[in-house]
Amino acid sequence: MKKGIYCIIIVLICIILATVYAMANSKEQIVEKLITKRTDALSLYYSGYADKEDTKTIIEKITTDYLRDEDLANIDRFFQSDLEQINGYKITKIDITSADEDVICAYVTIDWNSQNYEEEENFIHTYSTICKKEENLYKLAQFF
Repeated sequence: MKKGIYCIIIVLICIILATVYAMANSKEQIVEKLITKRTDALSLYYSGYADKEDTKTIIEKITTDYLRDEDLANIDRFFQSDLEQINGYKITKIDITSADEDVICAYVTIDWNSQNYEEEENFIHTYSTICKKEENLYKLAQFF
C-alpha cells in the first residue's frame, strides 16, 4: 500500500516538474524567436539584402510600442550605411525574470560578431527585454 502511494506521489512530482519546465522553456522560445526575427530582418535590410517594405512589415508584426517606432524610423534613416554589419550572433542565455499571461520580462545575453569598415569585432552584451501580448501574439516591446 505504501509503495503504491509513493509511486503516485513520485509520478505527480514528475508531472509538476515537467509542466514547470515546459512553461519556462516556451517563454524562452518566444523571446528567442522574436529577437532572432528582429535581428535577422534588420541585419539583412541594413546590409542591402532585403526590401524596405518587407522589412517594415516584419518589424510591424513582431515589435510594438517605442521599439517598433524606433525600428521603423531607423529603417527610413539607414540603408547600406556604414553601420556595423552583423556577421553572426548567438543567443547564449535567456533569464526569464517575470512572466504572466500578457508580459514576459527577461535578460538576454548575446554573443555578437560584427564588422565595421576596418575590423571584425566580437563582443557579448546582456539586454533587458520585454515581450507584450497583443491580439494573442507576443511582440517585442523592449530591447536595450
